[in-house]
Amino acid sequence: MQGGIGDALAAVAATTGALAQATISGNLNIGAVNSGKTSTQANATAPTVTTKTSSTAAHNIWGTSVLNITATEDLGGGLRATAVMISGVGDGFAARERTLALSGNFGTVRMGRFVPAAASGYQALSGAGSATLAGSAYGLITGGTTAVPNPIHGHIVANASIERQDNAIQYTSPTFSGFTVNVNVGKNSSDLSTTAGKVKRDQTGIHLGYAAGPLSVGIATNTLKEGTESAVPNWLPANANGKTKVDWVGASYNFGVAQVFAAHVKRKDTISSATLNGTS
Repeated sequence: MQGGIGDALAAVAATTGALAQATISGNLNIGAVNSGKTSTQANATAPTVTTKTSSTAAHNIWGTSVLNITATEDLGGGLRATAVMISGVGDGFAARERTLALSGNFGTVRMGRFVPAAASGYQALSGAGSATLAGSAYGLITGGTTAVPNPIHGHIVANASIERQDNAIQYTSPTFSGFTVNVNVGKNSSDLSTTAGKVKRDQTGIHLGYAAGPLSVGIATNTLKEGTESAVPNWLPANANGKTKVDWVGASYNFGVAQVFAAHVKRKDTISSATLNGTS
């Protein structure tokens, strides 16, 4: 009987030791007190209406407030599993990142929703403290700077963001003599034919990084191919195939008293075909 109890306690201890370790972290950016006054007049003879606004604290647009939840588990044999969920202010829960990763001597395989290294790894080499600060070149991956005016009805067509994609997989190699390789692929499709139409997205990228002492260097290329079929009549293009390509190279060097950054990013968007109401 004692041996049975001892075996049971050992099993419980082993099970308890196998529980994953979770960490909650993040940062909250709050702006200072602000106030303002707005005066409006409906017409020249109408009375002036003055509206005062005041707030004691608000989310600071010069920073990014996020909540990070990370869980890790040592699987033995040099294997480690990691789960990450990142939420931002104004986003849905885990809308910024939700990933599972398996690491070992072979490197790391990561899957889920995240920003691939080939897409925006240059941010670490730009010196920008936040995506909204000068120097981040953030719009080059969000699609905000790629709007194309439609020549017929004046509608705006923009290729998709390459910042975050669902169903993404990335392999990160072990580091060899300071060099690391990241390769990512992603495939997404949705069919909301009665409301928003059909969308297919294929994303691929490769990134080569080098780090030794104070020097860090990176070079990468990332391509997103998107096919859309609109369910909205007379919306141009009703059907389109787009391609977004981002190439970048960057480097940083830490002198101790100061750090120097340099990055060059180039984005190219093309729409290879478009039709309206079934006609070219």
